[in-house]
Amino acid sequence: MANKSTSKSTFKFKNHQRIGAVQAEFDTEFLQDCFIDTGDLEIATDVKNPRSILVGRTGSGKSALLLKVKECEENVIEISPENLSLDYISNSNIISFFEEAGLNLDILFRFLWKHVLIVELLKHKYDLKNESATSAFLSNITGLLKRDRQKQKGIQYLKQWGEKFWEDTEFRVKEVVSNIENKLKADVKSISPTFTLSAEAAKTLTDSQRQEIVERGKKAVSEIQIRDLAEAIKFLAEDVFTNGQQRHYLIIDRLDENWASKKIRYKLIRALIEEIKSFRKIGCLKILITMWLDLLEDVFEKTKDAGFQEEKYRDLLLPIQWNEENLLDLVKSRINHLLKYNYTNHSVQFDSIFPGSIRKRKTFDYLIERTFMRPRDIISYLNFVLERAAGKSSITVDLIQSAEEDYSEERIRSVEHEWASIHPSLAICKSILEKRRDGFRIQEISEDQLNEISMSLAFDDKYIIDSLSASASAYLNHGITSNSFRYDLINALYHVGMVGIKQGPRHGTKWSFNSHSIIGKLNLKSDMRVYIHPMFWRNLDISAQDEDS
Repeated sequence: MANKSTSKSTFKFKNHQRIGAVQAEFDTEFLQDCFIDTGDLEIATDVKNPRSILVGRTGSGKSALLLKVKECEENVIEISPENLSLDYISNSNIISFFEEAGLNLDILFRFLWKHVLIVELLKHKYDLKNESATSAFLSNITGLLKRDRQKQKGIQYLKQWGEKFWEDTEFRVKEVVSNIENKLKADVKSISPTFTLSAEAAKTLTDSQRQEIVERGKKAVSEIQIRDLAEAIKFLAEDVFTNGQQRHYLIIDRLDENWASKKIRYKLIRALIEEIKSFRKIGCLKILITMWLDLLEDVFEKTKDAGFQEEKYRDLLLPIQWNEENLLDLVKSRINHLLKYNYTNHSVQFDSIFPGSIRKRKTFDYLIERTFMRPRDIISYLNFVLERAAGKSSITVDLIQSAEEDYSEERIRSVEHEWASIHPSLAICKSILEKRRDGFRIQEISEDQLNEISMSLAFDDKYIIDSLSASASAYLNHGITSNSFRYDLINALYHVGMVGIKQGPRHGTKWSFNSHSIIGKLNLKSDMRVYIHPMFWRNLDISAQDEDS
């Protein structure tokens, strides 16, 4: 890395040097100076482009893209999931009671999103930070649309709730939900004052009680002013956000975190997706949300109704994916930034500090093969390398392979954590991969291994949310065959990216993280080969040998 101001004889890596953080919110410096635009930023900021749901796996750069939107654009409103009081909604005994009784609450959830989004837009547009500013705003719009009776309904709604517009989002969500809860509660108490309102109580209802309660609930829900809110959106589109040259963005990040119970969460997110379509009537506005691909899959699966067509939602999706060239650009940019900032005013190339090859592979190819093709992995790997390089003047093959041990262990823990809400059993199921050669056949998973795993899963309640728990119980009770249980295990490991599947000699190895769409179960056969991702070889003690016998 010799140059005019630094020579190899004087240069040494320092302690704690990194090429960034794996989480976007802690990676500000590198994101500002080393952001790699793969083409997604242009689409995300184009208000005419319908792609509004940034979909990708954890660590793919969804949050980083939103941070860049905030940096590049002037009018950006950010709503945190924590401020939406979604746990408050999901923990509501009254809402849980009606949900369990069978009342369709979709209208309620859509109404709630409409209310929240409309108020946030008005707060931003008119700077409604206090009670006096809100009062002035309401006075100004009173006579604005006297001749338009339809819009007047929207205005009246805004006036009804407007006194609290200046309050924070959490306060206003709870206010609206409490109002609806009171209406629903009153209807139930009119049937029987002694009813206990909870999900458990709803399970004990007789058919006639359930029918009467659902009918009363339908009446209460039908009285929700959703049409008035639709007129309020029309008012925003035609009378408020009228400057087509002034773009506005409303962003919600981290919808893939466990901020509400699953049952309610799915319906809330489905309602939000529907409202994204509704708000497209405001031509200079774009709502951007981030979502884990597998959460979106669950949302569609758990909330689909008669006539549901997944393809109708594809135009809203912006898949966040990377290729080798993009990731190489990212690494080069970050290494150059790190070393220029610390040592030299001249550009520093990847090849000038890394060895040319490892095990007959180009060094970058070796590194990238040990990732899920996402920024988080390559940044993490190289940070481990830089930790080992402290006090040294160069990065060697031995140093990279030594760092791989820590990286592999950290990545397998990360995958277990990432998928804990869907497959909490990964720590147990991964045992079928340990000490194997790469490219083993599914039929090589022994009966002893199946018995050991099934006993661990079937009799521990902490795995009950995992679909593999049901498979384990079915296997133990002779409800499914050994091969069926093998296929379920391999499909789960494939789903999370730990293994790839080669479905025949003429097929390439298929990896879930390379998929551009929602991932379903593979149709497996016992003689198909299973390839363990190189990211985990060191931790699982894998022999990298493919025997096609």
